[in-house]
Amino acid sequence: MKLVVDFLRDESGATAIEYGVIVAVVGTGLLTTLQSLNGSVVTFYDRFIASVVGAVD
Repeated sequence: MKLVVDFLRDESGATAIEYGVIVAVVGTGLLTTLQSLNGSVVTFYDRFIASVVGAVD
């Protein structure tokens, strides 16, 4: 019984789980943001490359 009580009171793994949840939330937010910006980022780089090529020619 003492082993079960000690296991339930042990909070050393809680911090790792909390960090894992934070990483999952931040990662999901980044993926969502990058997916929504995908078209505008591609357009930006296409225009940038075209202007660099135009300036070199």
